[in-house]
Amino acid sequence: MTQLVVRIPEEQKQMLTLLAQQGRQSVSDVVREAIDGHFLSKRKNVKNELLALAEIGKRYKGKKYSTDLSTNYKRYLYGDKRI
Repeated sequence: MTQLVVRIPEEQKQMLTLLAQQGRQSVSDVVREAIDGHFLSKRKNVKNELLALAEIGKRYKGKKYSTDLSTNYKRYLYGDKRI
């Protein structure tokens, strides 16, 4: 493991301490679990966004820009007109 120093507001520290006491864990364990949960939710969001893009790509099949979603994703999302 590696060590990381983070500055947080006093209220957050108190909440972490309370959660640690309630779960009979260390504050470090509570923080690691929170970070893991955050990363897991981000992965789910990214996966859902990619699936949505793939579905949009299916609708544009046959169009001139449907061959490569990785480079033309803005066209799938916003159309030919750039914002």
